[in-house]
Amino acid sequence: MKDVQDKSVSAWLLRINGHAVCVGASELSMLLEAPKTERVLAAPAHCREVMLLEANLYPVVDMSSLLKREPVDSNAIALIIYKEENETQASYGALRFDSIPERIMVTDDMQIDMDAIDSQLRKFVRAAFKYEDQSVGVLDLSEIFSLNNF
Repeated sequence: MKDVQDKSVSAWLLRINGHAVCVGASELSMLLEAPKTERVLAAPAHCREVMLLEANLYPVVDMSSLLKREPVDSNAIALIIYKEENETQASYGALRFDSIPERIMVTDDMQIDMDAIDSQLRKFVRAAFKYEDQSVGVLDLSEIFSLNNF
């Protein structure tokens, strides 16, 4: 009988406020440097910008505000695709991040306990793994972009 090998999946490793987080390769649609954004004054602190791209408006979530940290000092934005539970159609949103993302491969044997993730970040993470001696949280995009946070 053949040994069952761990399947690897491709992901994007991002840094948000110094935290190592990732999204699946298919969840990151586009990386943009200094896209046109507009302020939305009456919006919650973590979502005071929208990005206009190809005649569509996307909410730009500032995770640092959700984590009660200093704002990310970067013009880099990732356009994210995600699905809400029980929805068939994809939704879109945008996240600010610190530096150029890195494409990595993740396997089951890299999984670690969620306690290794910063307690404030844990609410927005659905799993965790170890990559090059750092604890990485897999972002729960539905939670980040949910109406509960707006």
